[in-house]
Amino acid sequence: MPERSVASPGTTESSHDELNLNRLMFIVATNRVPTSAVGWEKTVTIDHQGPIHIRCTAGRDNVVPHGIDNDVIVGLVNLYVQQGMPDDGRITVTVSDLLRACGLSKNGRIYREIRESLGRLADTKYDFTKSWYDAEQRAWLDEEGFRLILQHRFLTPPQAPSAQFQAETVIQLTLANLLTRSIRAGHLRPLDLDFYASLSQPLIRTLYRMLREQSFSSDGTPALSFTAGLRAWATHLGLHGTRMDLVRRALHPAHDELLRKGFLLDVSYVGRGEAQQVAYRFAKNLLPLPAPDIVGLLAQRGMTMQAATHLAAHHTRAHIEQACATFDAHVQRGYPVKNPGGLLTDILRYPEKYDATPVMPKPTRPRTPRPAVSGETGPDAAGPEDRQRTAAFLLGRSHPEHRRQILTDLFVGGFVTAAELTLIGRSDDPDALLMSWVARRSAP
Repeated sequence: MPERSVASPGTTESSHDELNLNRLMFIVATNRVPTSAVGWEKTVTIDHQGPIHIRCTAGRDNVVPHGIDNDVIVGLVNLYVQQGMPDDGRITVTVSDLLRACGLSKNGRIYREIRESLGRLADTKYDFTKSWYDAEQRAWLDEEGFRLILQHRFLTPPQAPSAQFQAETVIQLTLANLLTRSIRAGHLRPLDLDFYASLSQPLIRTLYRMLREQSFSSDGTPALSFTAGLRAWATHLGLHGTRMDLVRRALHPAHDELLRKGFLLDVSYVGRGEAQQVAYRFAKNLLPLPAPDIVGLLAQRGMTMQAATHLAAHHTRAHIEQACATFDAHVQRGYPVKNPGGLLTDILRYPEKYDATPVMPKPTRPRTPRPAVSGETGPDAAGPEDRQRTAAFLLGRSHPEHRRQILTDLFVGGFVTAAELTLIGRSDDPDALLMSWVARRSAP
């Protein structure tokens, strides 16, 4: 079993989890698989985003990715971000630095396991249908023959099968284009690598990542609970065809550790046999609710609502305002922007790569709400407290909390009308309509 070591101070802020890897679960969570495990197929539904359909085929003379391979892919995602997210997807790293990015400690056995893991990840192919979310195209994609690692080689020592893998061994590899494109688009979730590294088993670490994702609503706000069918949950983790009593036994140590460490508040089972469900209650969620106007600054520049919410929660107001000013200055100078959300994400993460003293745009001020006309009554003539109550009444509970908060803020500020609040409930794309209203705040 790979030994765990708490990541070095400061790693938490720069650690990420790519959302497709987390949600689709390409890698079996258990630490070991039988030698006969050369493939699997699953069609499961675990959340509101719809069914996941994936087929996995291991390479010749190999088994399907499992256990520590989840740690390795987490490390590779973070190394790709740390190395500037190159367009060609190439990473060059020592084994020692890869271990650090994975949260793993050094020992002779782990070097061999890392080498075997890279081989499995490079050799295994996946076919999936309407399962991978492309954050740039905002579409669900199909893919055949998808590989997480396209190629890899060991620069030192030479690529001989018998060559010893050491801490200073240099690895050069190329990640899949779909994966790197998603990372550059900001389709990420922060990962507390300190906490992740403190967990004792691959299954526990993988379950933590999966539950961490389910502890957020679709708009990025905290969720208090999550319930899944136990059979679907087991299949998703890679426990294909396992009896329900054995599934519960396999999950018990993971549940127990996540409860003891304070991530989970409660775990319970409902029903019997194949109809059983497992219900989780989360003890805490470390993502704060960001200010709506800061989310709006990012979203009106082409960033998705989910990415804007994530970044607004993890950067200061001053940092975001400066990044938006830098972005606007580059646009004004004719900088070609193929992916606005990706460029803005890169500016936020690596401000040193861009002009530190951009031409600052004129400060925007909220427009003065239109005064009530003579004799006007109703919501548009009310004070702030009355307008908040009116917004709460008009919006009801049909919108996610974060969207409702932004809409209330816009309504109280006079940027949307009561009729528009009613209209958004019937919109095919409420977030797009919301962002068009957010843009009014900055209009001259």
